[in-house]
Amino acid sequence: MVLPPFTSLWRPVCGALGGPWLPSAVTGEGVPHLLGEIGTQLRPKREFLELRVPHDRAAVIARLHKVGQVIERRYSGKTARFKARIPPHHHDEFAEFIIKE
Repeated sequence: MVLPPFTSLWRPVCGALGGPWLPSAVTGEGVPHLLGEIGTQLRPKREFLELRVPHDRAAVIARLHKVGQVIERRYSGKTARFKARIPPHHHDEFAEFIIKE
C-alpha cells in the first residue's frame, strides 16, 4: 500500500483551519496557530444575554460564572445584573433570570 505524502494528508485539515500552513512538531512553528484554531472550533457557540439574579441565589451566580463568559457584572441594588455569553444548551437553567426587552 502506498501512502500519500504527509503534506497531502494535512492539506484538507490546514485548509479548513484557515490557511496554507503546516505545524511542525520539530520546530514548534505553527503549533500555537493550530491550537488556537482547534480551540475556536471546540468552543461552544454562545449567545449574549443580560440577566438579573437575586443576591441570595449564590449558586445561580456561581453556575453562571462556570458555564458562561461573564462580560460585565453589577452587584448594586436588590439584584445582581450580568451581561454574559452563555451556550444555548444552558439557557433553560437561567431562563427565569434573563432580562427580556
